[in-house]
Amino acid sequence: MSGHAVLFVPGAFYGPWCWDLVLERMEAAGVTCRCAELHRGGLAQDVAAVGGEVAPLAAKGQTVVVVGHSLGCTSLSELAPERVDHAVFLAPDWELA
Repeated sequence: MSGHAVLFVPGAFYGPWCWDLVLERMEAAGVTCRCAELHRGGLAQDVAAVGGEVAPLAAKGQTVVVVGHSLGCTSLSELAPERVDHAVFLAPDWELA
């Protein structure tokens, strides 16, 4: 199996549920999507969780794009570059006028 896959990584105080609407729309368009479950006790555990989601997708020959939000971005920086095609780092601007 080959094609594209997107792995979403939630930020602090969020879980996979925060990506539900995005996953629904992307999967309807034929894109394989997954969402990592973080906050497992520290950065090393979170990095392992993200890597554990990337590995089977890459092993199937899929091009993997990883999208991290806020604190979830820290887990992306430790990924093996040969397994990930693109990494997208999303950080909100919380400045309120």
